[in-house]
Amino acid sequence: ASHGGNDPGAKSPDDNYKESEISLEIAKRIQGLAKEYHVKVVMTRENDEFHGGALTKDEALRKRVEIANKVKPAAFISIHLNAEYSNSGYTQLSGIEAYISNKRKDNGDKQLASAILQNLSSLYKTVTEVKIRNTAGVYILDQGTHPSVLLECGFINNAEDLAFITDKANQEKIARKILEAVVKFRSKNFEMSTGAVLHNPISNKAWINKEE
Repeated sequence: ASHGGNDPGAKSPDDNYKESEISLEIAKRIQGLAKEYHVKVVMTRENDEFHGGALTKDEALRKRVEIANKVKPAAFISIHLNAEYSNSGYTQLSGIEAYISNKRKDNGDKQLASAILQNLSSLYKTVTEVKIRNTAGVYILDQGTHPSVLLECGFINNAEDLAFITDKANQEKIARKILEAVVKFRSKNFEMSTGAVLHNPISNKAWINKEE
């Protein structure tokens, strides 16, 4: 689950929803269902506090990387919500996206992201290209030693996306699609049909409070 502690991430225009809370709900859904798929989930945070007593966002990010590199997981998935702000507070941008590091050459990143996007595309609007930020890096992806992806589960300031992602039944569906994708990724039982593309965020504001 992304963010947490004193870093709420993006917020809905009415301030009723925080990225940190929704991402944790989805992560816990994944954790709760994982045994059905013979997957072991290690959480980097299980409540609205930074792991291991971290006091700052930077310290929390380092601890996340330390946890992941110690566990050496088959897949590392950072759950986020996107945001692109306008004067009205809402955006027309919509859909699920996946990003991988622009600093690592591990093809596993692309394969993992592709498997997740393929599965989620049958559930909700999904940008099928695996994206790479060609500006600032993403610390938790860049410093990892394992297949890693940052998954944006929709735009928190798009009314349709927000309604979808806050629905408990939909959160379970998302969790199951992600778990199915991890199983496929590990078994290599999928065809990688999406290609990675370089991508510049439409606005720098889209990345306010994002994990760097």
